Amino acid sequence: WDRAEADYWMPVDRYIGGREHAVGHLLYARFFTKVFHDAGLITADEPFASLSNQGMLLALTAVDADSEDKHPIKPEDLADFDFPEWIARYQREGKFVADRIVRGADGAEPRLEPITVEFAYLKMSKSKGNAVTPDEMAEKYGADALRLYVLFVSPFEDTIQWNEDAMSGTFRFLNRTYDIVGEVAAAESPNWLVRLGEASSADERALRRKTHQTITKISSDIAGFNFNTAVSALMIHCDALRRFVQAHGATSPAAHEAASNLVALLSPLAPHIADELWEKLGNTNAFLYRASWPVADPAVAAEDEVTVVVQVNGKVRERLVLPAAVAGDPKACEQAALEHDKIKAEIEGKTIRKVIVVPGKLVNIVV
Repeated sequence: WDRAEADYWMPVDRYIGGREHAVGHLLYARFFTKVFHDAGLITADEPFASLSNQGMLLALTAVDADSEDKHPIKPEDLADFDFPEWIARYQREGKFVADRIVRGADGAEPRLEPITVEFAYLKMSKSKGNAVTPDEMAEKYGADALRLYVLFVSPFEDTIQWNEDAMSGTFRFLNRTYDIVGEVAAAESPNWLVRLGEASSADERALRRKTHQTITKISSDIAGFNFNTAVSALMIHCDALRRFVQAHGATSPAAHEAASNLVALLSPLAPHIADELWEKLGNTNAFLYRASWPVADPAVAAEDEVTVVVQVNGKVRERLVLPAAVAGDPKACEQAALEHDKIKAEIEGKTIRKVIVVPGKLVNIVV
């Protein structure tokens, strides 16, 4: 027993598992960890530093409508079962009578008996015969579209009702990403990384700002297991890049910065297409897991203008759009609010008792 080795690995940084495994895994892991701790073998007295319970994946499942617990029926136990056709019929008619296959013992001929069928969302499992295999979806849409769908469809801890139709959304997003990054890759922009200072037009600054804000958001979202909002941020960033290229072409260093970071940020979520696009962008090492994670520049990410809410006695009276430097200065922020025509009219003839300023956000004038 190597105490140093045990202390290096324990506690586990994060445990991910379903709530139904609380006894089978968590209880026993805690029990043995506390035994090892009391025996002086490890420093940790809890096995996991943090715990995340993922939501369940539910699928529409044929069930026996007449059974007390709505018992699931495997597809192979139903005669002439056709999932899309039966679902459509159930949506039209409600529960209906079908033939169940009853298999006899010792090689006896199976017989048919009527059963009332309806459909319910139940947890996917082999025993229910309602599982959708990853291979099946990857064959249709690609593994990356499947990964993104599962991450995007809901928060990590929420239960999902499987809906293959929704796969088309992430599939189309990956196609848009492939197209726009391919367009940027094909447009030569020598030494774009060292030429970023040349990206000085308003639209170039706005694209660079969006790029660095997206780096910050996705880094935070992934660390917090907020994968659905990370995918959403990638979609927004992709659209911003696409609109910029449509308006200004793809040679700007700001476009190449946006495309490069879009691909790098996509890589943990959709690694296969990201690696391919990374290579298209001219990177000789095509595997992004070996690359450094993007780092945002706070100065580039900062907004040029900030909206500051102005209240009088706690009631919103105006929203001022101020230069970021003004909005960040409490005195300048207060002055801008007090000199605004609408606010001057609102407080005319009244005594100002106090002015509360939250820089970059709020000015509340108490009269």
